[in-house]
Amino acid sequence: MPRIFCNVSNCGHYKDNYCCLSSVHVTGNSADRPQETSCESFVSEKESSGASHPQMYSKIDCEAASCVFNDHRHCSANSIDVAGDKAENCRETECQSFHC
Repeated sequence: MPRIFCNVSNCGHYKDNYCCLSSVHVTGNSADRPQETSCESFVSEKESSGASHPQMYSKIDCEAASCVFNDHRHCSANSIDVAGDKAENCRETECQSFHC
């Protein structure tokens, strides 16, 4: 499972630059660049009951079909970076590790 480094500090799953989920969903089926992907697991801090413990590694279900790390809808990268500091919704996030 990949390691997720996250800077989406407004996400309810964010804690100490990591994600607190054991499974994350990345979209961007027709993406050609990172800005066309997003972390669908994002929830705003307002909608969350609070992050639990950061997960060093998480399962990543990925719809970015043209990404070199997409292996039958699962991410095969050693680690990914999720960006979107100050995001207010999932569309303001992105998988910066996406490579077409």
